[in-house]
Amino acid sequence: MKIGLLVYPGCMAAGLLAFGDVLKAANARVGQRVFECQWVGVGSGAFDVATGVTVETRALSECRLHAVLVPGAWRDIASISQPSDDGMIRVLRGLPESTRLWAYCTGVGLLAETGRLAGQPATTTWWLLDWAANRFPDVRWTSDSTCLYRPSVATAAGVSGHQPLAMALIEETCGVAVRNSVQTHLMLPRPRVQPSVFRNLPGLVHESPFIRSVVHWVEATPAVQITTQALADALNLTPRTLMRRVERVSGYRCGYLMRLIKLKQVSDQLTLTGKTVSRISHELGYADDASLRRSFKQVLGITPQQYRQL
Repeated sequence: MKIGLLVYPGCMAAGLLAFGDVLKAANARVGQRVFECQWVGVGSGAFDVATGVTVETRALSECRLHAVLVPGAWRDIASISQPSDDGMIRVLRGLPESTRLWAYCTGVGLLAETGRLAGQPATTTWWLLDWAANRFPDVRWTSDSTCLYRPSVATAAGVSGHQPLAMALIEETCGVAVRNSVQTHLMLPRPRVQPSVFRNLPGLVHESPFIRSVVHWVEATPAVQITTQALADALNLTPRTLMRRVERVSGYRCGYLMRLIKLKQVSDQLTLTGKTVSRISHELGYADDASLRRSFKQVLGITPQQYRQL
């Protein structure tokens, strides 16, 4: 399979390099050259992808490729699509329908500009979802998954979205056993679907300095000491003012938001470490294991052990 790694001004090429390395590992695992990557751009020639790193590209329109990977770029919400992208979008739009198009991070916005996502489910980085839904209403945007892989188009969230795309491609082409082997030998993290109860937290933290201060306090405070009064004292507010402000800014009741923040810490520990529930309970300041387990199941609907096995 011939795959074009698309570079353009301001793109984050590190993910393209990593994507190519993961596919090299898959080639080595199966003992043959299943995947072949090449650098492509709107035009051909030398292209600076990073400080001191230059790659030689071929013009995308002149290549016969099975797939093209579109990376994200150093852009904010106001500059996802730029006039300078028009030529690249035209070239992508002009590729044969049989050419697979994959994108991650802000690259998903560029892929959407081609029209290839119309009527398709797609995902992107969380802070782009509202923008994407408004600009491309014919795309079925979802935040339920960080990677949506389909035969013709695939999208992934975040600057590391190249990784789940690579793993999905390896599984499709080489099988689950090879995918698992590559994942194990390269020590790549296994993808996890973000529980819906936590999905709004990153956006709230990003957009509201007030909520950031709430999060920082809750994360630093033992669970048994977390109360509305204690948080109000820390923020120099009355409890009543605090509760009104939290609900107005976040949409959550104050007590529930504090509980959610602490359980997100529990979730991260269960996902990223091999610590026992007892140790996590002690480190995060719960009264005992039973208190942690009870609170976790009430909010997430499953036990910590069941969550760890997802």
